Amino acid sequence: SYGSAQYRPSDDQVGVESLQVEEVKVHSNQRTIDLSVPDLRPVDQLHLMLQIESADGEDFAEEIYWTIHRILDQ
Repeated sequence: SYGSAQYRPSDDQVGVESLQVEEVKVHSNQRTIDLSVPDLRPVDQLHLMLQIESADGEDFAEEIYWTIHRILDQ
């Protein structure tokens, strides 16, 4: 019972919601990616589960937890 409940940012009700990644851009260094997530908004905790494959076919999986403080328009 450690921590608080999870809340959906769209309506502040208890629960979780999924976001769609609209676009992935791979930088020329082949080590950096940009993710386009249209419905992303400030949240205390975002859990990203990443499963990708490198150009040479190697699988890579990672789980990342972020706090999103603000969204900048680009």
